[in-house]
Amino acid sequence: MDYILENTFTLDLTDDTMLISLMNLIINYMDRCYHEMRTDNIHEIESFVEQVPDAYAIIFHKLIVKYYLALFDKNDQLAVQIKNLLNKSGYQRYVATLPIIK
Repeated sequence: MDYILENTFTLDLTDDTMLISLMNLIINYMDRCYHEMRTDNIHEIESFVEQVPDAYAIIFHKLIVKYYLALFDKNDQLAVQIKNLLNKSGYQRYVATLPIIK
């Protein structure tokens, strides 16, 4: 993750395939950090994701990142809203894999 954050300006953020892979990596990293109760780089990751263009291919990914950020910030209301939106959008199976709001 450090490499990505340190080399933000060298990444081609216009390539949808690369963006999807990158966002999947970030989501997996955030999930692991959440389960291990580690907050390293979380706000740096948030800043990086905000810089990523809002491409159609990764809108879902950005929403999942926002969900994890809400969990880290203990913003249960936002986390519930995101989960409800995902459920209404047909992502019930994916929602079932997300960490439970405590």
